[in-house]
Amino acid sequence: MSGTESAGELKLDLTPGQERALQVLAGGGTLKDVRGLSQDDVETVYAIGFNLYNQAKYAQSEPMFQFACLYAHTEPRYWMALANCRQMQKKSQPGGSVAADPGRHLLPGAAGQAIRRQGVGHCGQDDRQRQVQ
Repeated sequence: MSGTESAGELKLDLTPGQERALQVLAGGGTLKDVRGLSQDDVETVYAIGFNLYNQAKYAQSEPMFQFACLYAHTEPRYWMALANCRQMQKKSQPGGSVAADPGRHLLPGAAGQAIRRQGVGHCGQDDRQRQVQ
């Protein structure tokens, strides 16, 4: 892809960094791949959020889960943790919740497909049994 290309009828004038990001995302990658973060980096932030969540510090855990969702959008348990955190803060939105149907509330494409393939989990028992190293 070069600096100015047509995506349908839309003309894109992309910087080299934007081109790289578009290529990574189009190839099924995530923003962690674009930014050079490892899965362990994202998992560490998620684990901090999970510990805060278990201490009922929902407002403090929310940005951790947001980070995990942003940088590894194909991981369903990050989305479920964020949904549960927001539900505990009574931040539910009219028209449904992410927890009820996470794939419907994500960007179309890989994220929704990943959740549908893996099924709907939740932030509770499964994550408590999983040890984060």
